[in-house]
Amino acid sequence: MPKTPQERKKWVTKPSSLLPETSVKDVFKRGKEVIEEWRRQWRLHRKLSAKSKPLEFCLRPHLALLLYTLGVSLLGRGLTHLSGESPYWSLWWDEELASLFTWLISDSWYDYSTDPRVESMLMTLQNFLMWSYLVLGVVALYAPRRLSQSLRSHGHASSLELQSRALNRKTKEGKKVPLPSTESSITESQRLAEPPRSAKLFSRICWLATALQVFYTFSLWSACNYRWATLSEHTLHIALPLTCALMLPYTPQEWEMPAERILRATLSLCFIGHGLYALNISPTPQEFLVMTMNIMKVSESSAHYFLYTVGLLDLIAALFIWLPVRELRRSALYYMIIWGSLTALARPMGLPAPSLLDRMITWGPEATWRLSHALTPLWLWFRTYR
Repeated sequence: MPKTPQERKKWVTKPSSLLPETSVKDVFKRGKEVIEEWRRQWRLHRKLSAKSKPLEFCLRPHLALLLYTLGVSLLGRGLTHLSGESPYWSLWWDEELASLFTWLISDSWYDYSTDPRVESMLMTLQNFLMWSYLVLGVVALYAPRRLSQSLRSHGHASSLELQSRALNRKTKEGKKVPLPSTESSITESQRLAEPPRSAKLFSRICWLATALQVFYTFSLWSACNYRWATLSEHTLHIALPLTCALMLPYTPQEWEMPAERILRATLSLCFIGHGLYALNISPTPQEFLVMTMNIMKVSESSAHYFLYTVGLLDLIAALFIWLPVRELRRSALYYMIIWGSLTALARPMGLPAPSLLDRMITWGPEATWRLSHALTPLWLWFRTYR
């Protein structure tokens, strides 16, 4: 260390000469190395966490998306009960239909219709159905993750490998033999011999959801004066849990294509029902005109012309998804995805309400279950073209 002030000053004035010289090129090179290291770590993280994601499921192609669609449909049905305007009352207070079970509760129709205990019992039944829908919807949203965990515990491959069409399997000798590239052979070779307990439970839940949707649809059909367009529109929600039950991992392979055809047929019927309402073949609901005029800021006559055009497109799309022409089928699915999303969002956006919060509370449940009209063609598109 310098002892005199002159030596200390001389030592302090020369520290810069001791630092290593760096160029701009070296700085950019070092920054590039750091970025490449970050990218490598991020790719490794995504690769390690991919198997734990719910969408990385399962033996049936894109079954997770179909289960999520079922969950959205059931949750929307359950939330519609909160408004207190469920369609069951038109069934319970119809003398012709209610007379089938009136004798179990009271002696005559007059006693049935005037007894306050009957109304309290029906309210309790409605609340039970509401909670059943909500619980089943939550279970359907949880099903992909639980089934994925069960399949991994049985030692089966993840969907990342299934989608790549390049699976490798170790033989007893330790050599890797590529599996067949066809989807059916991959699925058949990966199927479960003994289904886990959770798969059996979800199958029973799907059948229960099918029964609830049948009862709700019949009640709604009765409330709408038995219009065939209403029944056609809501058969899709009956087919969703039925299709999920038929496509769970342990079900027979030959059930898969009939299940897909059932869902395709009910999707076609759904858009036929939309088209019949829009073309005024079945009386156009007033809310269709109100939504069109409020969102597009047009007159009533222009709204009618717009609905006629859309109704015609709905019928064309319902037909095109069955044609053997690949481009026409794909275009029809694109239209169903876009228009199904718009019609669901149009409820809380276009129907009158005092405030945005009231609009979401009143029309949000209907928008929720109507989202399945867009998610179902999205599933068909993923299954056919991805």
